[in-house]
Amino acid sequence: MNDPFFGGNSHITMEYARSVAEEMKLDRETVDEIVVGSLLHDIGRVGIKSDILIGKREISESEFKTVRSHCENGAKIIDAVDFPWKVKPIIIHHHERYDGKGYPSGLKGREIPIGARILAVVDAFTAMTAHRPYRSRSLTREEAIQELHRNVGTQFDPEVVELFTSVVDRQFHFRGLGPKPRILMVDDEIDYLTLLKLKLVNEGFDVSAADNAEDALAAMMKAPPDLVVADVMMPGTDGIAMFRKMREANAPWGETPLIFLSGKDESQTKVEALHLGAEDFLVKPVDLKELAARIRNVIRRDVKWRKGATGATQAAGVVGDLKNLGIPDIVQTLHLGLKTACVRVTGKDGEGKIWFENGRIRHAELGSLSGELAFYEMLRWQEGPFVIAHAQSTKLRTIEMDEMQLMMEGLRRLDEERKDPAG
Repeated sequence: MNDPFFGGNSHITMEYARSVAEEMKLDRETVDEIVVGSLLHDIGRVGIKSDILIGKREISESEFKTVRSHCENGAKIIDAVDFPWKVKPIIIHHHERYDGKGYPSGLKGREIPIGARILAVVDAFTAMTAHRPYRSRSLTREEAIQELHRNVGTQFDPEVVELFTSVVDRQFHFRGLGPKPRILMVDDEIDYLTLLKLKLVNEGFDVSAADNAEDALAAMMKAPPDLVVADVMMPGTDGIAMFRKMREANAPWGETPLIFLSGKDESQTKVEALHLGAEDFLVKPVDLKELAARIRNVIRRDVKWRKGATGATQAAGVVGDLKNLGIPDIVQTLHLGLKTACVRVTGKDGEGKIWFENGRIRHAELGSLSGELAFYEMLRWQEGPFVIAHAQSTKLRTIEMDEMQLMMEGLRRLDEERKDPAG
């Protein structure tokens, strides 16, 4: 094909199209048709001169007609192939407009096949954000999204643009981390490591790799990643031992979230990993799309957890203010993460402390109060600084209720206070 843009970007277009189709909950056959159609949608450009496709000059009316003919030309090429997928409607109609002013058939709204409506959006976005020789610069993702929204209802299907925006947000807009979160892959199987790295790079991550735990720990100390994906079974220091060393380190990089991969589905190893605080434990072979989605979810939650408070993460612990991250959010995060930590909170009545052990609340104290009563009092605070010091424990056991019961009882008491302030 005479346009180098399509060689490097057709796969990106395909991944976006697949994500939107899956977001729309389309059936598997339709998703597959959209995937194949997005890879082949511009096959009709074969034979069009390169100076027409990528030249800097303004093309003539007849040359423009030649470019527009690529939709029908692509359909003719597909007719000659016995495809199991119905991709012809996508190839023919991906330049139709939602308002009926597109080509080649002038279809309007829902008359346009869903695959073509999806492809119109993702193809436009990919083109706007890619370098092209006939313009001074490409658009940023934010600028391209704004352009799509300016043209909803005229050029693009509003529903598709909305869903595509959410797809891009999930892939790239990690608050505080920039467009490419840093992932460290640790696995002694070089071929598998390479496959994972390529897949995650294609998903928008900045990926580094290590084939042993020692190199991985050294890399974390030098440039802390946003998340680690590590194999459990490795020669020398295995994944579990590496994770213990991370958690024992008196440094922020030691609290980096980690997802384990394992070739064996061993319950004991899985429980041990999760009790240490691993975010997830997946058995190989993993679905690479699922792994990418899980990584995004963990990073998004971790960013909210660390940055949503005040943005400050210090060696002494995570620092924040209850105005931004309330006690219910803190409890939920530490509980789900099976964390051992001490939370120091300063409110209008002084400084209180809440101790967690493997995600369970074991003790709370505030002045002369302890146990549930101290916790209920701190739950009332809506603002005030807090510090979460990980790996700190206490032998005191003043709270026996589980976290859900404790939270529900505390919130019930608050509700009664609001209804009867004098009580």
